[in-house]
Amino acid sequence: MNPFSAWTSTGAVPPQRGWSEQTQLSLLWGDHASPLQSRWPVLLEQLCQLGPQHVVTTNQVGALGFFSALNWQHGDTNGGRLAADGIEVDLDFRQVGAAFATGAPRPGVLPRATRIFDRHGDALLTVAAHPLGPTDAFDAFARRNLRPVAPPLPQMASAGPVMPAESPSKAQLDAALADWAEHPDDRSFEVLLSKHSMSRAQLYSAADDQRASRVAPRDLAALLRWMADQKAPLSFQVGRTGVVTMVRTTLDEVMVTRDGLEVAGGSAVLRLDPRRLDETWLVTQTTSDGKRHRSIELLDDAGELAVCLGGAEQGVAAGVSGWTRQPFRPSMSL
Repeated sequence: MNPFSAWTSTGAVPPQRGWSEQTQLSLLWGDHASPLQSRWPVLLEQLCQLGPQHVVTTNQVGALGFFSALNWQHGDTNGGRLAADGIEVDLDFRQVGAAFATGAPRPGVLPRATRIFDRHGDALLTVAAHPLGPTDAFDAFARRNLRPVAPPLPQMASAGPVMPAESPSKAQLDAALADWAEHPDDRSFEVLLSKHSMSRAQLYSAADDQRASRVAPRDLAALLRWMADQKAPLSFQVGRTGVVTMVRTTLDEVMVTRDGLEVAGGSAVLRLDPRRLDETWLVTQTTSDGKRHRSIELLDDAGELAVCLGGAEQGVAAGVSGWTRQPFRPSMSL
């Protein structure tokens, strides 16, 4: 069982009547789902102590899953990082609305997993226990962190499609390109886009091919297979506002399926849905120590970053707030 199929087995509840997944789990409280206390650093530290688990991060373009033990690395009231060798998971606690343990106190409808939701009630992160593993530790974790009262239901409308920003003028694009040339560090890229009020797609479209070149959809699978043949270490990155996951691995296999592309490396599985993918770019950035690296960036229909594949030595392609705002909808099959 790979990480993505493990996530599927946890039962991403399809929305009915416009209800969010968190709302539906709230209706199962006391039977197959338990709301957890919102002491996020404490909760995540204890979650890490349960040993290896299936971890999945999703947005409308991609789903990245892996099987590993994680450790609480650092954090505060604003956010925290879970990590292992070659793995980093960053969470923005200001975006988190609630967490549930499913399959507890009674298994049946939903197997054992911890699901963390954003303020709209859409899942930010899924951490699933191995379906054939021991259950006592997870059940004790759920009882120990049980929330005595129901968490507030999401009041905000679930995030809908984000319209692309208005087309910038030539003067705006020239200023942004000059700023990019003067400050090429990839860590400042999100600040650059915000400063000039434009999306990645708009800036890349105006750049020369040395900085950003478009990859045709039909060429993406061939490019990924070429990367697999090179056996070079690389990183898988998937995120959206509130969470970002990066796994450093070696690309082993690229498969074209009925629903899209499946990319595997080590214990990590990345699934891509081309129906939700708007543009793909081969981008050259400069790291803080002056090294140049290239990455494949997959953008959503608003020109925001959804998935990034690049050299394993690179840092995270964007801060936790620099990714697409669009979640994976359980009603849409990846």
